[in-house]
Order: sequence, then structure tokens, then C-alpha cells
Amino acid sequence: MRNLLYRIKFALLILPLVYITVAQSQTNAFRINQLGYYPTANKIAMVVFPKATTFEVVNTANNQVVFSGNLSPLTYYRDAEDSVRNCDFSALTTVGSYKIRIPSFGESFPFEISETVLRKAAYASLKSFYYQRSSAQIASTYGGLWARPLGHPDTNCTFHASSGKTGKISSPGGWYDAGDFGKYVVNGGIAVANLLSFYENFNSFFADGTIRIPESGNGKNDLLDEVKYELDWLKTMQDTDGGVFFKLSTLTFPGYVMPAADTNTRYMIGKSTTSTLNFAAMMAMAGRIYKDYDANYAADCLVRAETAWVWAKANPTIYFKNPADVFTGEYGDTNAYDEFLWAAAELSISTQKNEYKTYLDVRSGQLNYTSDPGWERAQPLAALSLATQVNGLPAATITAIKNSIISISDTWLNQMNANACRIPTFTFSWGSNATIANKGVCLLYAYLLTKDLKYVKGAAECADYLLGKNATGYSFVTGYGSKTTMNPHHRQCVADGIVQPIPGFVSGGPNSAKQDKQIYPFTAPAKCFIDVKDSYSSNEVCVSWNSPMTALFAGVDAILGNNLPVAFDVPTTVNEPPVVTITSPAYDSKNSADVRLAINATATDANGIAKVELYIDSRFIGVLTASPYQWSVAGLTKGYHTVTLVAFDTKGLATEKTNSILSYQTFNIPGKVEAEDFSNMLGISTQTTTDTNGGLNVTSLDANDYLDYSINVLEAGNYRVEFRVASNVSAGKFDLRNSSSQVLSTFTVNTTGNMQSWATISNTIALTAGKQTLRIFTTVAGFNLNWINFVRVYPTALDELNVTGKNSLLISPNPVIRDFNLQYNSVENTATEFVMYNINGKVVDNINMESVQSGNGEFNWKTKNQLVDGIYCIIMKQKGSVIAASKFIKIK
Repeated sequence: MRNLLYRIKFALLILPLVYITVAQSQTNAFRINQLGYYPTANKIAMVVFPKATTFEVVNTANNQVVFSGNLSPLTYYRDAEDSVRNCDFSALTTVGSYKIRIPSFGESFPFEISETVLRKAAYASLKSFYYQRSSAQIASTYGGLWARPLGHPDTNCTFHASSGKTGKISSPGGWYDAGDFGKYVVNGGIAVANLLSFYENFNSFFADGTIRIPESGNGKNDLLDEVKYELDWLKTMQDTDGGVFFKLSTLTFPGYVMPAADTNTRYMIGKSTTSTLNFAAMMAMAGRIYKDYDANYAADCLVRAETAWVWAKANPTIYFKNPADVFTGEYGDTNAYDEFLWAAAELSISTQKNEYKTYLDVRSGQLNYTSDPGWERAQPLAALSLATQVNGLPAATITAIKNSIISISDTWLNQMNANACRIPTFTFSWGSNATIANKGVCLLYAYLLTKDLKYVKGAAECADYLLGKNATGYSFVTGYGSKTTMNPHHRQCVADGIVQPIPGFVSGGPNSAKQDKQIYPFTAPAKCFIDVKDSYSSNEVCVSWNSPMTALFAGVDAILGNNLPVAFDVPTTVNEPPVVTITSPAYDSKNSADVRLAINATATDANGIAKVELYIDSRFIGVLTASPYQWSVAGLTKGYHTVTLVAFDTKGLATEKTNSILSYQTFNIPGKVEAEDFSNMLGISTQTTTDTNGGLNVTSLDANDYLDYSINVLEAGNYRVEFRVASNVSAGKFDLRNSSSQVLSTFTVNTTGNMQSWATISNTIALTAGKQTLRIFTTVAGFNLNWINFVRVYPTALDELNVTGKNSLLISPNPVIRDFNLQYNSVENTATEFVMYNINGKVVDNINMESVQSGNGEFNWKTKNQLVDGIYCIIMKQKGSVIAASKFIKIK
């Protein structure tokens, strides 16, 4: 509903309750890689709603300006609904710690220019897989603060009926797939492929002992050690016939508990063509990559891969769907063609057998790289492997594949140059952060194929996005950055009682579909992200999202960085960011546009609070450096707005909280109110109307839906309330109620022909003077509503007119047959309106005069014989008030 309503930009008047410091106050307005940049990388930051044209970069060690430049022209970033400028300081290459400063505007988070700037984040990203190990204790020696007991031994799992088998099976090991405890072959396949592909191209990265896992010290690459933990489990998923079971999980997702506390029965569920082909591809890769690690192990992987291929060819269309009693991740996919291509490609590279080459040869037109990979589209993985590994396919085929990678990379670079946030074009959907990470990985492949640094610089800018240069201003990587996600949808991070989440996880990212049904304060696609544990749509973690980020960070570092070692310690203590709470306005609350908005907050931190910044609709309002954190704001126009507070501690860490608020208009009555201008509602949505004057109408009101309207009745009395309605069903009904739930009137909506054929229904109600709320409450469904109109019904009996003073009206002749004379007396000479009502209070005629020329006047009122017989009333109005009234009777 919210994104269907229009937003109106506003002018703000701020009355601070304590002193506000303005200079260098805006930090959250800068969107920047919060870790930093390599000396040779592009260094571009985004500034939201900047009130300047120049910027400077200062050294944090001595506060000296080391670079100055011009901001880019102002650009509207449509996906974020923000106006932005960019700071380009790519020419600054000196290693050091810096901030961007815009005088009288603000300064950014600190960042580094360094030849190792992404290395620890790359290490942490790979280390996140260790924290996802099932059937293993996370010992404090390796897990530090996030040590935990062994969970899910998985040595006594039950075959689900969908597996085609009965009894028990042992299937220990492997990685938890995401924020839950399930283990899935197809998604694990993407993660394994991303990591092993990285190793093939950068096999000296993640050397033994780099990330401190139990296998460190065995003389083997830590990445291979960690991936082997998944491969060992995957081998248990292969059935004796070569097919591969789909997943191992409970029937439903567990609550927020630690792994050891989840003792529900675990099932081996399903068997499919896609899981079998994913398995075949992974094992084929392992068969060539693990030869030096363990030749026998590698040989076993290759045998398993070919056995799986045979089963898949014999069973090419067995697709998995959750059985009726299973509610864990489905990973539904009803097309295995891409998995066949990927498996054939990896088998061809690993075995050099003609069977696989022939399979690919006849499908060479489908081997080019056309999009980033995912669990449901594995074909791009085939293209990446075929472009970089010896495979025996014709030279023309390989050239076409390589050119497709370079071509799409050029397209993405062009899109980055045209985008305000300097990112390739993609949809903000589930796992959007994996999308941009995968695009960055493809750019790295383009670099490997061409040795042109423009591609790795583009990849580095994809990393910039994940680390803070995005519309939300968040570093989406836990533990890395100044303002990071703190509440990922991840059961261990929620249940372990530790404030800081496990470091190195990447959140799924902005997702405009918002499938989790949480309340998202922002509606712009690039901002559809909330850092709350229940937001599985935007804030979950997943191995297939971390794996391309691992490859991206590590690949950029391998190319642009140096080879000097960096310490990657196991954390046993962490610094906590501030705790900030918006005490008012409440989340999703309402505030009348003619009442000042009171904003109150608390902020605490063990290191002390440096400042709290206030933004409304992403526009900076003010900053407070001491408690109480209170503001008084006027001028919010009607519509939805966001109130954002960002608290900074003295160590530079920040926490953001955003509440949405509906600013509603109070309407003076008599007058018309558009249906979409409610102050509160339940179950309401809008659509474009075909009614006169267009605009929006409220659509398809169902039983128990309601709309509230804030009105200010200027004069107590009887009002005819008119409703503009449309319906294609008979006898829709609603009540008009006051704030005490008293029913003022009940209305029946009969069919008008269809839901855009409009009619007006009305009734008369009594209203007291002053501000009040009226509720339309639907009792029988099936109608649309476009507007409500309140018409003052004036009395029609002479003894009920109750108009006092020296102003008067006289109608003659009375009774009236056709035309009549109207004599008036008026104290003031000003614009005057004469309005004629019938006995039901409906306006039937009116005459406006710019002014009356004297205290006495007379004119002839021509009725044109349009009046039916009955009682009528004429009122005289000046300055919006009734100053005289008179009744007449119309006869034949």
C-alpha cells in the first residue's frame, strides 16, 4: 500500500530542544566503502542530497587536506529516490587513513588506502563457512567468541518417503545452508563451484593456516580444507544407483535455537535430476583440483561424478517439489538443461573424454556467458570453467565463450558508468548482494582473459557496494565496516546471546518483494532492507551468497594487493556499536500534518556517544552531541515519511534505526475528502480511477476493512455525507462511525455495473464542531470508494434558521411559482454567495457576487422552472460563514 501512495517532499522547520552542532555533522549522508580502497583502484564515494559542489580528503592522522576535487553533477538515483553527487578521488594513491570532508556539510566514515584493504574481509568470508559446519563443535581455539557445542550429528537420519527408501542413514558433516539448519545439495553446489573456481585461478591465496580452522597446519590450502568438509558430506548424499538425494533437513524450520538444541528428527528428502547434476559437476571439479591434495580422494570424486551423470541421463526430468509435510527450503527448478551443460563442462575438463566433449559440441550455441549464476541457473558456471581451463573443445567455441564474458563485462562497466551508485543493472530481489558479487566475479574473469585493469577496477567497485557504497549506507558484511548489519537472520547469531554477529557473513541485501512480510520503512527498491532478525527476505545469510563474495574480495586483493602477510586473529572480544532506540514516533505511527512531530530517542554505548544524526526521508535535519536526543519538527506533508537516527560512538561505530510515519491531513468540513487521504486504515490498497477528475480510488473493500479520516467540523449541525462508490456486486455495506465506535449511519452499496462505474450515495448525519475522527467500517465486502463529500444541511423551517444580526433575506412572492425577487441586507460590502438547498440539503442552485454595493440590494432569481414542488432554503454567505437564511415554498 505504502508504495502506491505518493510522497510529497517537504520543507522542515526544526526547533531543537538542545544545542545542535551543524559543522561536519553529516556522516550517514556519505555512501562509501567503509574499509577502503587499493592504491590503483577507482575511489568513488556517493553523497546523498549534498549542499555543495566541492569536496576534500583529509588525513585522519593530522587532519591535513591531501586532496580536493569537484563533486559530480547532481543526479537522481531512481532506485533509491535520492539525489546524489559522487566524489572521485581515484588520483589519491598514497597509503594512509582518510576521511572525505565537505565543509559546512559533513564528513564520511574513516577509510584506508592500503594494499591489503580487503584481505581480512576475504578471510572472514571464507571463515564463515567454518561457522556453518554441521555435526561439528566450533572450538574456542578456532571460533573464539562464537564457540559452540556440536549440533546435528546426523548419524541417524530417517529416509523420508520422497527419497524412495526406508530406514536410517548416516549423513554427517557439511555446511548449514543459510540461516536455518538444512543442508541442500543444489545450493551447496553453487558455493563449492564458486570457491573451487577461485582456487583454480588463484591457488596460492588462502594458504595453509590463513583462516585458522582445525585442518590448518596440514600443509594444504585452507580453502581446499574447508570445501572438503562439504564434499565429504555430499558423498553421503549419493544413493547406490548414482542418483543424489535433494536435501537433509527437519520437516519444518526450527525456532531461534542453537544447533545442539534442535533435536527434531532429520530426514533425507527427495532425489532429483538437478541435485544429481550439481553433484556431478562439483565432484568433477574436485576430481581434478584435489589430485595434489589427495590423489585417491580425487579419483573417488571423479568416479562418483560419472556415476551421477549416468543416472541423470537416464532420469533427465525428475524435479524436486516439497512433499506435503515438508516446509523447509524447496529450491524449486523444473529445467535441468543448464545443470546438464555445467556437469558436462566440468566432466569434459576433468576427464577429457569424448562423450562430454560431444555433448557440449552439439550445444555450443548455449555455452556463452549471458548472466550471473545462481542455484537455478548453473550454465554460467560452465562458461567460466570452459573459458579458463583446458577442455578440448574447438577453438572457435572457446573464443566465443571468452568473448561473451568480455562482452557482458563491458556492458556492466557501461552500466556502472551510467548509474548514480556506479553498479551494474540488476533487480533488487532475493539475494541481490550475491547478484552484484557474481557480476564482480565475472569482471575478474574478464581481467584474467584480457589483463585489462578496467575489469578488476570494476570488480572492486562491486566490493565497494557490499561494504557501504549503496543506497542504505550499510556495510552488508558482518563485523567489517563502521555501520554494519547486526541482526542477520541466522539462528546461531540470534540464539548465542552475543551482541555482535559472527563476522564475515553477507546479508541477502535489498529485496523489493519483501516476502517476509516485515515492515520496511523504505519503499525504494534499493533501500528495501531492514537489519532485523526476522527479515529472511533481506537479511538472511547463505553459503551461495558468501561464496561469490569470498571470490570477489580475494580476487581483487590477489590482483591489486601485495603479498605481505596480515594477521587474522581469532576474535575473543569485540567492540559493540551503540544501542539507539527511537522512543517516538513509534514504528508505523501516524501524525497530523498540522501538529508538530516530536522525535525522542535514547543512545548508549560503553565508549560513549559522540553524536546522533537525524534524517527525514534521507535528508539531514540535525545532529545532537548530548542527551536528551529530542527534536520538534513541523512541516511534514501528507504521505509516508521515514525518521532515521544514526548514533555514533567515540570509536567510530554507528547504529541506524528508522521508523516510518504517516503524516495525515485534517480536513475542514464542509468539504470533499479523497478516499486515499486516510489517517489510518486496515486492509486497504489503491488503484488509478476512471472516475471524473481521475486520481486514485480505494479498491475492493473487504469485510472488517476500515479507513479513518481526521476532520475539523467548522460548524456543528446536520451534514449530508456523500460517498462516491462503484461495485459489481449487490448489497455491499459499511458503517460510518465516530471515534467512540458509535454508528452514525449505515450505507448500502448496490451494483453500479462494474468496479469503475461510479455512483453517489448519501445520507444525513449530525456532527459536533471541532476536530474528530470518522471511520468507514466495511461490514459486507465488494465495492470501491473514490471520495467522501460533506455538505452542510441547513434547516428548512423559518423557526429553525437561528441566524441573528442585522443581515437578512426576503423572498417574494412566497410561495414561488417560477422566478422570484430576493431582497437582502448586508452589514459588510464584500464577496457574497447565495446558495439554494432542497429539503434534503442538496445544493440545487447558487449565485456568486464579487461584492454588494450597499447595505440593501435586490435581484431577480430565475429558476428556469427546474425546481420541483417542495420546500427550499436560501442562505447568504460571506467569508465562509452563513449570515442570513430564508425559506420558500415552490408550487405549480
